[in-house]
Amino acid sequence: MVRIEKLYFDLEEITERWELRKHDLAYMAENDELKVSVRLYTVRLEEGIYERDTRDGQPHRIPFDQSWFSGLQDLTACDAHKVFHHGQAPVVQFDAPGDAYVEIIEPTAAVVVQLRQLVVRREERDRIERDRKPLPRPATGEAEILKHSRDYRHVQLGELSLTLGRMQARIVRQLHRAGRTGDGWCSGKVVLAEAGSASKRMQDVFKSQPRWRELIESDRHGHYRLRVETR
Repeated sequence: MVRIEKLYFDLEEITERWELRKHDLAYMAENDELKVSVRLYTVRLEEGIYERDTRDGQPHRIPFDQSWFSGLQDLTACDAHKVFHHGQAPVVQFDAPGDAYVEIIEPTAAVVVQLRQLVVRREERDRIERDRKPLPRPATGEAEILKHSRDYRHVQLGELSLTLGRMQARIVRQLHRAGRTGDGWCSGKVVLAEAGSASKRMQDVFKSQPRWRELIESDRHGHYRLRVETR
């Protein structure tokens, strides 16, 4: 098997890894919690800083570099919002720290960025995963014990009460049994296959259960277990 170390990932890869939907990524991007990027090819860029004039109080640009650029640039939260909600948007200026700016200049025209072109840098993916770790499993004695019907169609975990479909019930049964014989972590693909599911993603099976993540936790690497104490 050939493995490559990718420097960036498309949105499908990120949503699958984080088990989120695109509208969740949109929320994060437009609230400046996630930087999304676009790959540019031979675009004329100007970089500089804004400096406020002490006479009129207005910011003035001080450019320090103009060059042809190919590579990744991060979108501003405003432009990310437009792309996510309208499918595309013309972009002239890119995200820059502090008083800096990065902007397209002539002879290059504004770049029309489409939703399918958005990517997330590896370092940005890793930053989010460091900052937003999965909820820790409570220590034994603090975790809730799962109560369930014989067929697992009805389960209760503390104040959480769910009525599950047959496929969902099969999966919960498998995870519950796995927790009794080990640490409970199971490959999602294996669990889905053994349950007879045609779906390849756990979130697709449980999309009718908005609170399913309060019952099942993920290590974000394709493994799942119940948030319960087994004894």
